[in-house]
This record gives sequence, structure tokens and C-alpha cells, in this order.
Amino acid sequence: MRSVKEQSSTIYWSAVGPGVALRRRGSMRSTMAIGIGVAAVSLILLVGGCAPIKSSSTGLSSPAESPYERPITETTSQAEIPPPPVLPAPPADPTEEIVEETVLARSKNLGAALTSAEWQSMRATICANLKDGGPGLFLSQAANSLRPEDQWPLADLYLDGAISGTCRKAEKPRPPAGRSYESQVGGWRLYDRLQASYLVNDYEYRTQIRQYIKDVRAYGLRYDVDVSYLLAAIPELGGAYEGGTGRHVTCADGWVSSSGGKPGACSHHGGIR
Repeated sequence: MRSVKEQSSTIYWSAVGPGVALRRRGSMRSTMAIGIGVAAVSLILLVGGCAPIKSSSTGLSSPAESPYERPITETTSQAEIPPPPVLPAPPADPTEEIVEETVLARSKNLGAALTSAEWQSMRATICANLKDGGPGLFLSQAANSLRPEDQWPLADLYLDGAISGTCRKAEKPRPPAGRSYESQVGGWRLYDRLQASYLVNDYEYRTQIRQYIKDVRAYGLRYDVDVSYLLAAIPELGGAYEGGTGRHVTCADGWVSSSGGKPGACSHHGGIR
């Protein structure tokens, strides 16, 4: 005779039928297959040294951020911040350069070719002599071989060139007896050339300043640093700034506005920092 347990088991299987038994066996096999798969993946990751994918707050994997676009945080080392852009230097005064070209050309036409190095040495000597109260009349080595009547126009040229380009505050002494100054290095032709050079240099410098302002703004936003001191050091050029008053202020979101001192400055950027 069968026990009560065996009898109840027989009654159960008879009641539910063989189909349920098959479904139970299939479910158990699926569960075992999933467990084996998870164990295999874990083993592969462990052996292969693969790191898990980082997830963002949205649950999606995010690529590595570019260090050049990453805002500076409290944990970012100051060593990672590159130096700021360099303020362009103002253009040099072109007067001496233009005067030198004029003197060299005229000296050659008068029969005494002169090099740039010779002229630079001579103009320094002339200015020093004038400062000491001398006549400021000197000749180049090539001019010493000329006739006396041909030497005076050259001495006049060199004196006028030194006063027009280097020692501009000096005054011409009285010419020697029987002589007169006729050289016009500092005349209207020099003035016209200087004006043309000023226009070209001014345009190029303003273009450099505009680009510098853009670079400084981008630097401040990219690295979340205060750049107001850099913009405050920019010389006033009367139009180099694109709108605003020319006085820059840093907004709450890091944007640099050129409308400092005007109502509504940084109104779209959270106000002034």
C-alpha cells in the first residue's frame, strides 16, 4: 500500500494533468539557462578586464568629455588651466622707418650710398651732438670723398633726417656762414606717408584687439574664470569695441558684457557677477 504522501501526489498529478508538468519542467530549464548566461558574462568581464559602462543621470552611457570644453570645478587643478590670451602690442611708431627710407634714397642720389646700419649710427651721433650744443653736421665715409660743394647737401640731409625721425625735439642750429638749410625730409611728403601708415597700422591693431576680446571671452567661459581684469587692461581705442561703452563687466553666468555702466547690462545672463 502507498503512503498518504504518495496518494496525495498521485491525486495532484492526476488533477492537473501531464501538460502542467511539462510546463513546469520548461520553466525550470529557462531559469537555469539565464543563471548560466549571467555567470558566463560576469566571468568574461572579470577575465578580460572590461570596466562597466558609466551611466549618466538619465541612465544612458555618455562619452568622455573634452578637457577643452570641460568647465572648471572645485576638484580641477589650477595647473590644468592654460595661461590667458596675450594682449596685442600697439604698433610701433613708423616715423624713423619712413625717414630712414627717405634719407637712404636721397643720399644715394647725391652720390653717397648709405647703409641702414651707417645711418642708425650717424643719427645717434648727430642727436648726441645737438644735445651737447654742437652744430650736428656730419658726413658719411662715402661723402668724404666728394667735393666740398657736394658735401653740404648731404650734411644738410643727415641733420634734417635726424631731427625729423629721432631727436624730434631738437632744433637746428644756425647754418655755417654762406650756407642755408634746404633739405625737406620732414615736409609734406613725410606727413602724407605717415598718415597712410597710421591708417594701416590702426586698422590692423583694431582687428587684433577685436579678436583678443573674443579670445578672452571664450577663455573666461571655457575655464569659468574671471577675465574682467584682462579686459580692463585693453586701451581705449574709440570704436574698437563692438557696441557698449567699452567698459567690460562679468555676468553671473560667465559671459563678459561690453555694456558696463549701461542699464540692462547682463540682463539676459543673470545680472552682473
